[in-house]
Formats: sequence, C-alpha cells, structure tokens
Amino acid sequence: GVEELVKEDNFLQLKEEKDKLEKMKMENMVAIIGRAKIELLGLCDGCLVAKEEQSLFLTGIEAEVDADEALNMVENEIARLRKFSSQHKETLQKVVAFMELCELAEDLKERMQDPNRLFKSRGKTMVKEEQDRKRVNTIPRRKEELLALAEHKGDIVVYGQSLSTLVEDYAEELLPPPTAKVSKNHQSNSLSLTRSGKSFNVTSSLRSNKTA
Repeated sequence: GVEELVKEDNFLQLKEEKDKLEKMKMENMVAIIGRAKIELLGLCDGCLVAKEEQSLFLTGIEAEVDADEALNMVENEIARLRKFSSQHKETLQKVVAFMELCELAEDLKERMQDPNRLFKSRGKTMVKEEQDRKRVNTIPRRKEELLALAEHKGDIVVYGQSLSTLVEDYAEELLPPPTAKVSKNHQSNSLSLTRSGKSFNVTSSLRSNKTA
C-alpha cells in the first residue's frame, strides 16, 4: 500500500537527483576538456606541431566516448609538450626566427622584381630594402646554427619533419649553389626540385603551418 508508494517516490526522486548530477558532471567535463584543448593548441603552436597532426589528435579526442579518458589523453599530451618545450626552448625559438627570415627573403625578392618600387616611396624604399637584405644575409649562419643544434641536442620534429630536413629544404630554395660553376642540368634540377623531388615554396609552406 502506502509504504510501497513512498518507497517508489523516494526511488524516483533519487533517480532524478542522480540524473541531474550526471548531467552536471558531463557539462563540467565538457568545459574542463574545452579549456584543456585551448591550452594544448597553444602548446602545439609553440612546439611547432604540424596542423595536420593537431587535427588528427583532436579528432581522436572527439571520438572518445569516455569523457574521463578524453581528458586524460589531453592532459598527458599537455604534459608531454610542456616537457618538450622546456627541453628544446632555444631550438624552437631559433627555428621560428629562421622561418621568419625565409619568409622575409621571399617577400624581398618579390619587392625587388617591381621596377617601379624606387619611385613609390623615394629613399625610404631603398633604406628598407637594405635593412631587410642585411637580415636575409644572416640566413646561412642561422642555418648552420640550427644544423649544429640538430646534431648536438637532437634532430627534433617540427611541422611534421625532422629539423635538419626542414632547414636544408628551406635554405636550398633561398641560398645560391655552393659552387659558382655548375652544369646546366644540375642548375635546372636545383631550381625545380627539392630533396624529396617536389616543388617547394617557402612562403606558402610557412603560411600553411601557421594557419589551420
């Protein structure tokens, strides 16, 4: 009779409370995972992780049904990247500076191909070009610094490839051949091919890694 109804009412109330708590927990977990993802993406950018690799990891997180496991995966990756960033801080900073110089070199090359550039801003253009040229001329030295770091402190992966390969490929597009006299065939190959045998554009490659 009455006792059974009371028990049933209590059971329903407890079930409703449990459902509410589960819903609140899930909402909190979604918020926590969201904040962790933001931190993770910031670390990925700082550690020069390729956008494709970031996307692949996030896809795996979204496919994970267990929220606790998803959070655990993100937190483990955050811990790994924090350690990586701390260990290779100097190298990462030099890579960023090197790639910015490579982009500047491409931009300077395009500007110098404009025959009207000297008439647009009078002497300011020439001063700016000279300043940029001096910066671009440090690329060979910076290349050697990075290759030395790769050899002595680890050939780390940046933007999906080894540091030494990335530096060599970028520099190959920008620096003149090591000898003044080369055969026509060799010269032709060096203009159209990289180490992998594919055409390579410094600016487009840099921008593709900076943007999603």
